[in-house]
Amino acid sequence: VAMGLSYQLKAYNVNSVVVIGHHDDRLERIKKVSSPNILINSHSESPEEVLKDRRFDIVIDAVGKVEIIKRGARFLKPGGKVCVYGVLAEGKSTIDLYELPNNVSVHIMSYPYREHRTHDTIVRMMLDGTLKASDFYDVVLPVERCAEAIRMLEQRKAFKVILTWD
Repeated sequence: VAMGLSYQLKAYNVNSVVVIGHHDDRLERIKKVSSPNILINSHSESPEEVLKDRRFDIVIDAVGKVEIIKRGARFLKPGGKVCVYGVLAEGKSTIDLYELPNNVSVHIMSYPYREHRTHDTIVRMMLDGTLKASDFYDVVLPVERCAEAIRMLEQRKAFKVILTWD
């Protein structure tokens, strides 16, 4: 999700795209495919130390965790938004508003909400070669091997898997 969002934001010429994650293999893929301005591995670097006093208009939580929402809100400019794209787990979605900075908003933006409005843009990017679907997966298997595909994903031996039907 982070790679797709980063890619799309860069394609829309957003001024500054920062990606924070903690899986080196995924961060390397994101760096190669979408070239964010700043890439931070939160297991080896502190986002607060790397970003210092930088503030942003929007922070996107691609995971769906309250802790990320609260932490991300601290990087917002006054009037900024934390956009929650990730799906919050049932029973793990309570946010203590006193833990958020003043003058920020939390916007729940889980799809499917008007997802088709980006369809034409994505198709155009694929047709003109700007966007390559192959950047977003690394394994193709027949559907009969779906159990293997799931194991590969669980063991992080695959980034994404495409299942095919004959």
